[in-house]
Amino acid sequence: MGLDMYFSSNKSFYKHDEKEDKQRKKILKIFPDFPICDNLGYVKVEMEVGYLRKANQIHKWLVDNIQDGEDECQKSYFPEEKIKELKKVCERIILDHKLSETLLPTGKGFFFGNTDYDEYYFDDLKEMISICDNCLKVQKQGWTSYYHSSW
Repeated sequence: MGLDMYFSSNKSFYKHDEKEDKQRKKILKIFPDFPICDNLGYVKVEMEVGYLRKANQIHKWLVDNIQDGEDECQKSYFPEEKIKELKKVCERIILDHKLSETLLPTGKGFFFGNTDYDEYYFDDLKEMISICDNCLKVQKQGWTSYYHSSW
């Protein structure tokens, strides 16, 4: 029980695009016994690119910056500019810990974890930088990134 934070990316591979169609066919071959409806001619793939647990400071930032302040465990689009912005905030705080409370304050919530600015806080920032890098890497390849939480 508590705050679980999921970062995913997805991409659709379409029949009408020659390069994507090759990928689509490879994906379909992985599931030979699966009843597939291919009327629209695409396959959508979604993959996890990151996970955090009880990193309430990052969750608070995401709720405020990509979820319009609505914390309903909804899946929300995580655009490239916001990924870069969050990564930059995390990097600045790692370089100067005094910026923590100003740039990325902790947030309280039902089983949202510790609100101290301790080693776990900074470990979460380092992990978030890695997750941002994952999202940016796949977005360069045409994937779309999302965030959702569960608590």
